[in-house]
Amino acid sequence: MKFGASVSSYTTTWEEIQGAMKTMDSGRWSSIWFPDHFIPPAAWKGAEDQPIFESWTLLAAVAGMTNTLRMGHMVNGNTYRNPGLVAKMATTIDQISNGRFVLSVGAAWFQREHEAYGWDFYSLGERSNRFEESCKLIRELFTATSFSRFSSKTSHSYYGRRNGRKENFKNPSKIWGRLESRRFCSWKT
Repeated sequence: MKFGASVSSYTTTWEEIQGAMKTMDSGRWSSIWFPDHFIPPAAWKGAEDQPIFESWTLLAAVAGMTNTLRMGHMVNGNTYRNPGLVAKMATTIDQISNGRFVLSVGAAWFQREHEAYGWDFYSLGERSNRFEESCKLIRELFTATSFSRFSSKTSHSYYGRRNGRKENFKNPSKIWGRLESRRFCSWKT
């Protein structure tokens, strides 16, 4: 049996995150996970002004500072970044971590976060459609063997190809499931 832990990226300090990460990497833990939020989810309780670290940046730090931990987001919010950028960031962190990064994507749910950052908060149906399309585009970008153009229904065009080691993300195993009634997809190497 393997154990991982979600480490809070809000209402904490870098020193506390770093201490948890080092303890986990030197111990019997197998993975570390961060929430993908820009405002603490308890903002409705008055915690909106609390400090919070950006999760992709934390994962890049973890990738470079650990040797054994797999890492990823509890769920990466699809509406926060376009799928081409997500695919590029995922392959970069996977390279830094020597293949220990796990990408998980969800449709996103936190309306207040969208409002605070000026992002459109689409209906559940539209978020689900965008999510499904993003998973398809990310898979295509992960498995492309040459420079290709991918078009999307949501007015995005992506140019790209897999970067880095051929074995990583070449044949990603896609896991579909439900997480608190939100759909998600995940890839691991």
